[in-house]
Amino acid sequence: MKKVMVLSANRLLLPLLLFSMTGPSVARAIDLSGNWAYAENDDGTEQLSTFNERYGFNFSQQLTRAVSFNGGVNYTKQWTENSGTNQTLQPSVSLAASNDIFTAGFNGYLTESTDTQDVDRSDRSWESSLSSAWRKKLWPNLYLRYGERTSSNDLALDEAGAREQDEKRYGASADWDLLLGQVYYAYSESRIDDVVELSVSENKNHFAKFTTGKTFWQDKVSVNFSQQVNQSQQSFQALLGPGGYALRPKSLVGVMVVNDSTPTVSSMGTAQTALRDGDYDTSVPAAALQPIPYPLPNEQTNITIQLPPTDPAVDVIYVYTGVLPLGVDPNNVGFDLYVLTDPNILTGWTNFANLPAGTVPYDTVNHRYMISIAQRSNQYLKLVASNTNFGQVVPVTEVTAFQKEYSSKTEQKNTQHSTNFGVGYRINPALNLDYSLSYQKTEVDGRTTDLETTTHATSLRWDPRTIWSSQLSASQSRNTDGINPENMGRSYSLGMSLRPMTTLNFNLGLARSESYQGGMKSSTGHSLVLTTIADLYRDLSSALDLSYNTSKSEASGDTAKDYGTQLRLTARLSPKLTVDLSERYARNIGTAESMNSGSTDLNLSYRISEMLYLSTGASNYWRDNSDDTNTYNLGVTLVPTAKTQVSLHYAFMTSTWTSENYTLNWNWAISQFLSLNAFGRYLMTDQEETGDQWTIGTQLSARTMGL
Repeated sequence: MKKVMVLSANRLLLPLLLFSMTGPSVARAIDLSGNWAYAENDDGTEQLSTFNERYGFNFSQQLTRAVSFNGGVNYTKQWTENSGTNQTLQPSVSLAASNDIFTAGFNGYLTESTDTQDVDRSDRSWESSLSSAWRKKLWPNLYLRYGERTSSNDLALDEAGAREQDEKRYGASADWDLLLGQVYYAYSESRIDDVVELSVSENKNHFAKFTTGKTFWQDKVSVNFSQQVNQSQQSFQALLGPGGYALRPKSLVGVMVVNDSTPTVSSMGTAQTALRDGDYDTSVPAAALQPIPYPLPNEQTNITIQLPPTDPAVDVIYVYTGVLPLGVDPNNVGFDLYVLTDPNILTGWTNFANLPAGTVPYDTVNHRYMISIAQRSNQYLKLVASNTNFGQVVPVTEVTAFQKEYSSKTEQKNTQHSTNFGVGYRINPALNLDYSLSYQKTEVDGRTTDLETTTHATSLRWDPRTIWSSQLSASQSRNTDGINPENMGRSYSLGMSLRPMTTLNFNLGLARSESYQGGMKSSTGHSLVLTTIADLYRDLSSALDLSYNTSKSEASGDTAKDYGTQLRLTARLSPKLTVDLSERYARNIGTAESMNSGSTDLNLSYRISEMLYLSTGASNYWRDNSDDTNTYNLGVTLVPTAKTQVSLHYAFMTSTWTSENYTLNWNWAISQFLSLNAFGRYLMTDQEETGDQWTIGTQLSARTMGL
């Protein structure tokens, strides 16, 4: 297979190189790059060597005024002692053509991966598109696309971990400006054939939308309206497995990530579309599972998946990691699972399962954790990871969910109608009143009742563009499915901003939320947030955050209160010396117990000259019934010449264990095309199961651009 990989690289590189040298003498750019890295690593239990090579060739050329071409090949080779060699070849190509009538495009890529101690993988994808280029009044804009993707490995179809999937996707859309309003329509269809699982998944979707808006009375009154219909149809056919079921993939609405130490009340986090894009190899840094010692204050990775309200049932979740870094043990990862029981309170999570490290199966062929749970039908489900690999993050590349189907064929058809209406009134230049109404109805085949959501929202904003402004808001949302008791949520908020002088700014936020089930109040909540930002002196700035939150369950009478304060000071003692101080305190009071926690961070940076830079810092994190975590660090950066830089860093940490971390990084820009980097790391800890760890290595990079 290694010989085949090299031959494939030559066959792809040679035509591109010849084309780049003999093509038309129009605008052209060629980029070449190479990278060679060697490292020695000792994780406390085993000493290993690695050598990585990476080569890249990218070429772009404007063939004519209307046609452009881009192509490239990337090749990587990684050798790890006792683990063999991994090679990856990634050619790609794209072609675009345009004129006054249409724009056409084609792009494709291929990823071939071989491993002497793992399976060989192949992933091929291409897509073509055609769209109208005219911009004529009352003429519709049209768009067509078609694409295919094939993903497989070299295992026999009856072997565990075998993979062979073929996907076809196509779609068409049109948007039309009719002066009085805009019309948009889109149709898409996809089909996935899984040769290993002997299953076929098909999805068809129709989407139509009409929007219009108008202003009256010298733009004092604005009105907008939209109506849309979204019809989706899914079908799934498969041979049932030994357990009498087949796994049907779920269409995730979203995947969100946040690092937090309080998963029962944490927010959803930030949406990460890369965790549901079908790329199982590329790591998503924001979702990496944080290791011990966790970032202060003991924050763990929280991954939330959002399922469609019409199809929320889940039995199995896969968390893909890609190839694990050197020294990472997949058995040192566990997961705690939570569900959001009240859709009106997006921070109220209930723990329903705990899977400690060593109990979560890891598929070494497909590089994924396989989490099986008793079926849940909640729209939001959260995974909180516990990674006990000391100092080693575990990458995450993709998250998927499945439902066990005990029938060889299932079909589902949903039709969603949405109506949105809004009106705004500018009472005077400083005072604005807005109101919006949203109604959504979802019809699901096989259900005798529909899902309905009605939301009213209004706000009054006063902004005289003087020293202060304010906004008063209120909203109400009702959800019903005709089976369970109706859910209703109400919220009220008041926000004020005061800037009495250019160096002082106050922001105040007050909010109240109410949740009802079946007409009976189920919970209430209040929050108050005050932020003060002040420049005390020319080189001394400060910020003070105060927060107070309460929640109460009307059924059980349980209450919870959270107090929080944080003070931040930044002082520039001289043009070369800067000091940052942060002090945080939090108190959480529940019905059964309370918890106090806090942290102090002090950092100092001193730029002695253009050649020498010093930084030092200390931090302390504490909370009730836990050992304090103290960290001290010192860093030195030396720039002896215009082309070289040396960085030294030392960190000492005490908690339930003690560790010392030494790092060295040396960079040399040999020329505009060539650079050299050397690095080293030594970690000493009193953890018996890990012991001392060290890594040393060097990396040479070469790159040419725009030849």
